[in-house]
Amino acid sequence: MYMQQIYTLIHERTGLVLNDIRRKEIARHLEKIQKGKQDYLATLQDAPMSHDLWQDVIRIATIGETYFFRNAAHFQALRYHILPMLIAQRRAKGTLFLRLWNAGCATGEEPYSLAILLRELIPDIERWSIMLLATDLNTHFLKLASRGQYTSSAFRNETPDYVAGRWFEQTAPRTYHIKPEVKQMVTFAPLNLISDAYPSLVNSTAGVDLIMCRNVTIYFERAETIAVVNRFYKALGQEGWLIVGHAEPQPVVYDAFKTQYFDRAVLYRKEQEIQPVKPFTPVATPIEPVIVRTPTPAPVVAPAPVATDLMSMAHQAADQENWTQALTLLDQAEADDMFNTDVYYLRGLIYQQIGEELKAVAAFRQAIYCDPKFALAHYALGELYAKQNEMKEAGQHWRRAKKALHGVHAEHLLQDDLTVEMLDELLAYRLKGQ
Repeated sequence: MYMQQIYTLIHERTGLVLNDIRRKEIARHLEKIQKGKQDYLATLQDAPMSHDLWQDVIRIATIGETYFFRNAAHFQALRYHILPMLIAQRRAKGTLFLRLWNAGCATGEEPYSLAILLRELIPDIERWSIMLLATDLNTHFLKLASRGQYTSSAFRNETPDYVAGRWFEQTAPRTYHIKPEVKQMVTFAPLNLISDAYPSLVNSTAGVDLIMCRNVTIYFERAETIAVVNRFYKALGQEGWLIVGHAEPQPVVYDAFKTQYFDRAVLYRKEQEIQPVKPFTPVATPIEPVIVRTPTPAPVVAPAPVATDLMSMAHQAADQENWTQALTLLDQAEADDMFNTDVYYLRGLIYQQIGEELKAVAAFRQAIYCDPKFALAHYALGELYAKQNEMKEAGQHWRRAKKALHGVHAEHLLQDDLTVEMLDELLAYRLKGQ
């Protein structure tokens, strides 16, 4: 009875369906730590996913077995078709940025493989702004991945022979460290795929060019899989790509996508918007001022929008990736209220998305000037510093963000589905080891 309640809670919080082997291992773990079943269940019910007991469960329930360039067919499609096309499109537009997300990254072999591939395909990569996000529910895996250290078992089967010698430094007979120029390209962060925390500009899961999520939803029931795939669809930008494992395609689940066939690989492409990505509260305010007709020959223009209306319109434009329009609206809103922190914060998020990182830093700093306790702005600024490997400055802003959350109710919404508890967990992960 008690164990079934525990298994049910695990499924509700993680989406994972446990087979008999995993159930027995969790039961053995409970006996090993000699904790009463009622206490164990109560702790799991009350604790966040970052709690040690939850992370123990996740380590037992998930499999992190992978290696570099696993599933050669997918990486061949990426190398010769998908990435060259995306790169060419961005060059033609003069917008040198790409956004990729590896969901369920385990110990990091997949996102680092993507980073290596990008370095091989983009000779002037230092001119580009690359966002390569790697997320997983297992923080132990994330810690290992962020170290970038692997044994020779990570290079096998489909891993190209040159990879270890070109992109790693061998520090011991069976120990390899990934080179800094590859390591710094990947941002690791915890994320529960069955949560509502995405898509969102806040955690870089909106307007993504490519999502790779392989051999993750095979552990979910159909309802959870459909919910996750629907969120992926919203997280992708126009004509974005989704890559899943060979065992994952199911009838109906991917119907919103156009199926694309390559040599021994099936990928999914988003062709049109069903609805705009909604990292912010949707509004119905029209973008253009309304012209009111009167009996007189001359039309009368409605009053200019107030600052709150301008912000709503700016959020809506950002949701639809109309960056120029959003920035113009923000300029107008700033003229009405130069101490509106939301103006500078949204401007920073937009600049971050389009690769203007120096402008993003300036915008987030303006938001903090207006409100020194603006936790989201401190968090975002910390992320930008971390990307430049300026960890001292990053840590300072993450600690200020965490301090700003002190005393605020855990369920308080900071932005749509992002609660204080979620941001606090993310900050705790970021500050580990600092």
